[in-house]
Amino acid sequence: SGATTWIDGTRGRSLTMAGKVGVTSLIRHDNKLWLANSGNDVWSFDGSAWGLSNTFAAPPNALESFNGKLYAALAGPGQIWQFDGASWTLNATLTGGSVRALRAFAGRLYAGDDSGRVWAYEPGLDRWYVAFQSASAVIESLGVYDGRLFAGGNPNIYVFNGTAWDVSFAPSAAVNALAPYDNKLYAATTNSGIVNQFDGEEVEVAHVLLA
Repeated sequence: SGATTWIDGTRGRSLTMAGKVGVTSLIRHDNKLWLANSGNDVWSFDGSAWGLSNTFAAPPNALESFNGKLYAALAGPGQIWQFDGASWTLNATLTGGSVRALRAFAGRLYAGDDSGRVWAYEPGLDRWYVAFQSASAVIESLGVYDGRLFAGGNPNIYVFNGTAWDVSFAPSAAVNALAPYDNKLYAATTNSGIVNQFDGEEVEVAHVLLA
């Protein structure tokens, strides 16, 4: 049966961060749960206790596990930081403003920024380059589905098949999140709480969130 009670942090092993505005990212890495918040922090949870891993100069918008390291993308300066299990170091400063999304795909780490760009990182060469300049003002989200990389912008969702980029769908709204589930890709938009689903061929409305 499904769970009926969420622990809110006042009891049990959840976390309440006093004075912090909100959580920006959650991800599993190295057998721990990692959390980023808009108070510039990254925390980790080992199953029994939470610990503060680092406090940055700007809020971390996104976390991603890639190539044995944890990566954090910061708002404002376009910085990408990496954690090797012992310490955090600056990996790169991208020139497109805030980095809003990170996703590992096909041996590279991808980042979406405030200039509508998708960047790619090649670890073997230790270099970042612009993989795609979209027509959207911002890339809000990145997701992997059916062997392809999807980028959620405003107002388009773009798709990369490993060779070329194309427009997959135009929801006419910002796409804040992308996630695969049950052989479909789901896209959460700012359009009246609409969640779209894509089965590889057609897009349809999966759900409308009511106030």
